[in-house]
Amino acid sequence: MVKYFIIIYLDRSDILWSNIMNLCTKQVNQDKYSQGFSINDEFTLYFYQISTGSLQYNNLISFFNSVKINIDDKIIILGHQYGGTDHPGVEENTLEQLKGQYSNLEYRLFTSGESRSYPCQLLRCINNSVKNNSLDLNSLETKLQEEKITLDWNTLKEEVKKKDIVKPISILKHKIMHIFLPLDIDLQSISKVKDTEKAVNYLKDMLWSVLSSKNEPSFPKDKDNKPAYYRQKLADLWYAVAKVEDENFAHPSQSMKEFVNEKGSVVDLIPEDKKEAVKSALEELLKVCGLKQINGSKIQADSESSIYQFVCQIYQFVCRMDNLLYENKDVKNKDEITVKQEDLNKVLNFDFHKQYKDLDNCLEKIREIITNQ
Repeated sequence: MVKYFIIIYLDRSDILWSNIMNLCTKQVNQDKYSQGFSINDEFTLYFYQISTGSLQYNNLISFFNSVKINIDDKIIILGHQYGGTDHPGVEENTLEQLKGQYSNLEYRLFTSGESRSYPCQLLRCINNSVKNNSLDLNSLETKLQEEKITLDWNTLKEEVKKKDIVKPISILKHKIMHIFLPLDIDLQSISKVKDTEKAVNYLKDMLWSVLSSKNEPSFPKDKDNKPAYYRQKLADLWYAVAKVEDENFAHPSQSMKEFVNEKGSVVDLIPEDKKEAVKSALEELLKVCGLKQINGSKIQADSESSIYQFVCQIYQFVCRMDNLLYENKDVKNKDEITVKQEDLNKVLNFDFHKQYKDLDNCLEKIREIITNQ
């Protein structure tokens, strides 16, 4: 019975696989794959590169047939998780369908954002061992030793078993980071524009993209019927982290509530035996989110705190953005939007990208502790 280890990644330059991409020269429909590499005479390693979208079941079957993988062979797959149109990858239901035919198949999904997870650390070592479009196995062995990473069949099987722990917190982290991703991208773009008039126009474009949907029933509003588009993003964050709701601020979206009520918040996903280990990291996360814990138990909004400057900043920032929407609520097109130099300065004076990265780091620390990675 032959053993195969397959790493599935996407056709997009990344520090985890930028060199590995040069190894994938064989074609299967629109996707590519590499030759097989024997690892310690124990198993054969293949790389599979997804071109776009969600990896198709038929493409995997064609690949398996091309490299002569039999239905009774042992197979382990580490696959980059599909995250929507702009985030190609493989979906769990596709691998489950494949498992129905290849009964000895095991798998685990990962994302490139889990930088300190086993799949990402392993990929980094492999990628740095590719020289002159070839995988240098001697170099790989050295790098694995340096990074204290084990690559053998038993370790791969143990890492795959972690998926039931890793998956829920990883999916939630991914969903949380996407709450603010479009805003982070827009604000970074504005900050790079040196011409003030162009920067103001960019901010107007941002506001108009929101205001153009203000009459839709689902458009977020507060109890005074004022726009709460940006405040709802913070409300979604609060709910995803600890199921916190503050009706005096803004309500989380129905979709976020349904997701968290079914899958659990960050706090819900912390196992009982990890609560002490994660205590410091959770406090840091709450601080970044503008939340606080009362008497070691109840978690609530910390919008009036004078201790953490960032709490006031993030609270004031989303309020300021919603105020800009309210001031322009009656405009009929982008050209009617009024944005002052003072408004632009206030938006740019808040280092949103730094706080976005802090949020990512806090969530990653908690994920690592929970999953022992």
